[in-house]
Amino acid sequence: MSEVEKTMDAPACAATPVAKGGLLCQAAAKSKSFLQQALPATQLVLTSAAYHSGYYLAFGVTFPTLFAVHMIPGGRRMVSGFVDGAVAARDYLDNLQAAKTAQPVAAAESEAPAESSATAMA
Repeated sequence: MSEVEKTMDAPACAATPVAKGGLLCQAAAKSKSFLQQALPATQLVLTSAAYHSGYYLAFGVTFPTLFAVHMIPGGRRMVSGFVDGAVAARDYLDNLQAAKTAQPVAAAESEAPAESSATAMA
């Protein structure tokens, strides 16, 4: 139960005739409905802004760079260097991610034999 629902169900809303159906309960109900409508809209705006920022930044960097490289004689070798660098970066990140996911598994495996040897000695 959320804080707003707790506030609306609180004894203050039901105990006194002034508070019951009064301004406190109405304000809590209005703020609850406002938050329920505003949070998904805010999340949509923020995720959309993040996506479009990344897209336009990537396009704004990639297109002029490749355009300039193709205008330079011998620029194809530079493009090959960019591609090779991007592939190397992707491989490095994949290796980091694989090592990160392997660490908890290795830690769990190293603890399991220690526990079984401790129970074997007892």
